[in-house]
This record gives sequence, C-alpha cells and structure tokens, in this order.
Amino acid sequence: MTAPHTPAAPSSDQLQARLGHLNMVQATIGRMAGFSANAKTFTLTIGAALIAVAFDKDLPILFYAGFCITVVFALLDAYYLALEKSFRDLYSDISSRDWTQAFDFAIRPRATNFLHVSTAMASASVWGFYLVLLASFAMLAHVQKHGQPDANTTQLSSHIASRSEHGHASSAATEQPTQPN
Repeated sequence: MTAPHTPAAPSSDQLQARLGHLNMVQATIGRMAGFSANAKTFTLTIGAALIAVAFDKDLPILFYAGFCITVVFALLDAYYLALEKSFRDLYSDISSRDWTQAFDFAIRPRATNFLHVSTAMASASVWGFYLVLLASFAMLAHVQKHGQPDANTTQLSSHIASRSEHGHASSAATEQPTQPN
C-alpha cells in the first residue's frame, strides 16, 4: 500500500512571491473600497450644495439635478463594488493556487458585467445609502414646492404672535371664536 501524495512545502522564494502577489491584489481591493467611500462623500457634498442653492434661490429644478447626480454616483459605487468583489475572488483564487504557479503575477479579475453591477446595486451598502438620499431629495422637492404657507396659516401665525406679544398665555389654537349674538 502506498502513502498518499502530500504536496511539497513551498520554497522561501515561492512563499515570498505568493505573498507579494496577494499584497498587490489586496492594495487594489483597498483602492476599490476607498472609492466607494469617496463616492458617498462626493454625493453628500454635491447634494447638500444643491439643496442649499435650491432653497436659497427658489430653483426646484436643482432637486432633480441632485436626484440625477445621486443615481449616477449610485451606479458608479455599484460598479466599483462589483470590481472589488471580482478582485476579492481573484485574491481567493491566488491564495489557493498550486505552488508551481507562485511566480505567475498576473492580475486578471473576472470580467465585470451588468449582472455583477446589479448584484452590487442590491447590496445594503449601496441601496441603503442612496435610496435614503433619493427619498430625501424627493421629500425636500415636495416641501420646497408645496411648503409655502397659505393665507389661513399666515393669519393664524400672525394672530398667535400678536396674542403672545400682549401677554396672553392661552393658545390661539384651542380658543373658540366668539360668535356675535
């Protein structure tokens, strides 16, 4: 009976080559993850600026621009998350390769296609952030468009302000109007 074949231990050069190759791939993964954080930061910065200008200059069209910019950055973020995933798969593949391939330093991740990007878009790190931001833009656009006080609200506010200036502690909202007899 023969003993099962055990692979030979890697040489020091093979081990150093493998670690160097894994470090190169890990650095690429780190850059992809950093872009995701930058995309979110850019989106918040641009969105906040557009909201401020939209309210200050009464330009509701800027909310739609913010909505579009958010969608573009969400797609970019999902694309880079899909790339990051492909490099993580490559890292896993390299770490499990036979030691005879230790000196193959090729960095060829799998191709990233629409399916990979849409899967990344479904990630909570993408939709969780951008969906909340899109909902905020929609809500603020609604407030900006419909948030102007009407005449009755303005009159009630003036009435409450004048009552508090004269030292009346009771709330104008709970008072019953007096009917002439």
